[in-house]
Amino acid sequence: MNRGLRLYLVGIVVPAAAVLGAVLGLPRTPSDPVLAAVLVSIGVLAANFPVMIRKNYKVDATPAIDLALVVLFPAATAVALVGLVRFLGDGTLCLRRNPNTGKRRRRPIDLLFNTSQMILSAAAAAIIYRGALTTGPLADGAGAVVAAIAAAAAMYVTTTTLVVIAVAMMSGRSPVQVWLEAAAVEWKLTAAMYAAGYVLAIVSASHAWVALVMLAPLAGLQLAMKRAVQMRDQTIAAVESMADVVDMRDPYTGQHSKSVAEHSVRIARQMHLAESEVELIRLAARVHDLGKIAVPDEVLHKQGRLTDEEFAIMKLHPATGAEILAKFPEYRRGRELVLAHHERIDGRGYP
Repeated sequence: MNRGLRLYLVGIVVPAAAVLGAVLGLPRTPSDPVLAAVLVSIGVLAANFPVMIRKNYKVDATPAIDLALVVLFPAATAVALVGLVRFLGDGTLCLRRNPNTGKRRRRPIDLLFNTSQMILSAAAAAIIYRGALTTGPLADGAGAVVAAIAAAAAMYVTTTTLVVIAVAMMSGRSPVQVWLEAAAVEWKLTAAMYAAGYVLAIVSASHAWVALVMLAPLAGLQLAMKRAVQMRDQTIAAVESMADVVDMRDPYTGQHSKSVAEHSVRIARQMHLAESEVELIRLAARVHDLGKIAVPDEVLHKQGRLTDEEFAIMKLHPATGAEILAKFPEYRRGRELVLAHHERIDGRGYP
């Protein structure tokens, strides 16, 4: 870790420690310890089962628990409980190892940073939520909903900003670029989690045991995300397998698609493109010759120069590939790159 990152970490941890010390020093407000224990337990459980929605991006159900705590408990208590959820959740991940790599799922420094940034995010959300309400929590339907939306926005903006700055410092990329990339991937899922958290707060406000019932829809939401990611990955794997079959048909271009994908990624990263754009280019490059599946063997394997008629057949393969990819949402943008991969800057390419 370089000096700048160390200073940034100190700049997050010190204010978080000050906030935590302040809230723990406040007079205790009566609250439901059973409900607190149930929600914290659910949050710790959720933190241990994240879903990898894309490379370097994981999502879990903890935002739902965080917002529910802010809505249900006095500000000081909510901040302490949100910090506890993150500390215990990441703490258990520090003790677990990835079975494939043997590495710990969380480093102690990640535990320190994540807990600190969640304390600050919860403080911002709790202040806004309590400030937006003129009566007790959940007392006024419309007012409480507006306050909860404002609190969720504050929590999301604070959390994302603190993480984005750290990622930008580590990667050397623009914070704005990192922010836009992160928002494009996760904001809808996070919004769904916050909505689930508000529903959780409403139904469990009177009886702690109802929170346990909400485990089912929360688990269902997380399972749905996992299934969607699995379907996406399986679709991509199937399409790439078809591209490999095309490469195997032509010994001259064996492994060609994989090589093009590797070189394309290197060039894209050298150009400092966003990781989302790098992945888009990689996906398209990996299957760019898929359309050759419709090219006859006598044309594909011909030694020497193609006739005009044969070359006309060969020139159809970008459009054929793009037409095949149009059936898959995963290639909605990448198909345009596949269609244009034989275009030239002088206009003499095809199709």
